[in-house]
Amino acid sequence: MPVVHEIALAELGADFTNTCPPCAPFTVMSDERVHVTATLVPHGPAFPSFAYRFDTEYGSVTFSGDTTVSDNLVELARGSDVLIHEAVTLRRQRPDTGGTRPHAAIARRSAAAAGPHPGSSDADRSDPGGGRT
Repeated sequence: MPVVHEIALAELGADFTNTCPPCAPFTVMSDERVHVTATLVPHGPAFPSFAYRFDTEYGSVTFSGDTTVSDNLVELARGSDVLIHEAVTLRRQRPDTGGTRPHAAIARRSAAAAGPHPGSSDADRSDPGGGRT
């Protein structure tokens, strides 16, 4: 059974004034079935905010919550089979968006920066946003 522990934020140089310093992905837990790594991601005043990657013998999936383009997230997701990046636009909260979808554009830029999974081709990827940004 894995040991549960708190993530030592002080060791990452993170606090309420520096919510997302550059940091390499770190191990959260690992056993014979899955290796879980994480990194800090920016989320406005919400702290701490993490993205997680799950690696198994069957592949890898990276999950990120609502964030902006982040070098930490790009490093964590690089080579992942799937990147799931939460993206929500609440127009009532952002009347200045002029019909654009800034969160979708951020998710697309993060995925592009992380690059394709080794061995994939352009035919393997699709754009669920239909090209909208």
